[in-house]
Amino acid sequence: YQSQFLLYEELSYIMNFGDIGGVENCLSHWIFIFRATGKHNYATHIMCFLSNVHFVYPTRLKKAIRYNILVNPSGKRGRARTVDWCVELNNLYTKDEHGGSNLNRTVDRIIKESPLVQTYRSTKTTIEKNFQLSHLTIMHANPNMT
Repeated sequence: YQSQFLLYEELSYIMNFGDIGGVENCLSHWIFIFRATGKHNYATHIMCFLSNVHFVYPTRLKKAIRYNILVNPSGKRGRARTVDWCVELNNLYTKDEHGGSNLNRTVDRIIKESPLVQTYRSTKTTIEKNFQLSHLTIMHANPNMT
């Protein structure tokens, strides 16, 4: 189990730092693990994705895909995230925090406010910092590993 744990740790680390080549290298090892555990769909889709990116797609499309797999919304070192993670986080804020409640919780309201979610979040963070609130509600503190 230690080799799988180390492979997971390596994948987690290189994803945080946005190393796409390292991610692709690790994913090729995960194909065998997924096959061995009966997760054939995962293995097949990863293998198909990697072969398409490296051998099928034209050069400009390859570059676009590889440059947009991971994003760093905070701009801080070691904080890269997958695009779908960012989309799901925005969906969460759109539906739960800014989607309204009771009678005003409608699809129209959610669609109307969804482009403003990031603005709401940054405004909330600015207010918290300006009032020196110690219990910031958007960003959690870094874990204390000592």
